[in-house]
Amino acid sequence: MVATAIFDALAEGRFHAWPDPMAQQIGEAYQSFAEKVVEADMQEGVA
Repeated sequence: MVATAIFDALAEGRFHAWPDPMAQQIGEAYQSFAEKVVEADMQEGVA
């Protein structure tokens, strides 16, 4: 289940993978922070 979520995320170009319903709930709460802080920091490092 976790491996499938990771492979799906990679194939879809997503940074995060949420493999089960509880993780998906947490992911929804975390989404805004991830987009504004985590993924934005990653974009700054791309040249």
